[in-house]
Amino acid sequence: MASEISFSLEPDFNKLASLVTKDAKILDYGCGYGRVTNELHARGYDSLTGVDTSIKMVGRGLKQYPSLDLHHIESHEIPTELGKFDAILFCAVLTCIPIKEHRTKIIEAVYETLNEGGVIYCVEFHKSDVINYSPFGTFKTKFNVEMKHFLPTEISEELSIFKKISQFVADATTITGAKTSAIHHFGKKC
Repeated sequence: MASEISFSLEPDFNKLASLVTKDAKILDYGCGYGRVTNELHARGYDSLTGVDTSIKMVGRGLKQYPSLDLHHIESHEIPTELGKFDAILFCAVLTCIPIKEHRTKIIEAVYETLNEGGVIYCVEFHKSDVINYSPFGTFKTKFNVEMKHFLPTEISEELSIFKKISQFVADATTITGAKTSAIHHFGKKC
């Protein structure tokens, strides 16, 4: 699956640029094959690190973008040797983690890794009227992977450890090309 999939969810790079300077140390948590990390690099950000639990995705990213600093991690833990970050980005990460307790552990690990005053940017798929969700708000993809979509209030709750800067919903496209919407949530560690 790692060699077949091409992600499509787009962060709002302009809004991010209004909150995060080009010299900021940024972590792309759940970087996959480094698509967003590479886009940040193309936009002038130089202190970038990506981490992902899929060794195949990271391997693909290192082949596709050999200049990127991408790392495989075994669990939600962020290696301490990577240091602290000024900004941390989630792009469809929580979507891929259907179990709330696992998401909570990741958010807590990210909180510990973010510098005081640092920015968290989370962009996740919005719940859709056309998907048949389980009672837990999850669904199975065509790859037979369980996923979760969110309401804006759910994202606010998930990220309540951070002070909310802003949140908005914008048009988005899924990996299958379907039109949908995404929640963009910016927060700050205080």
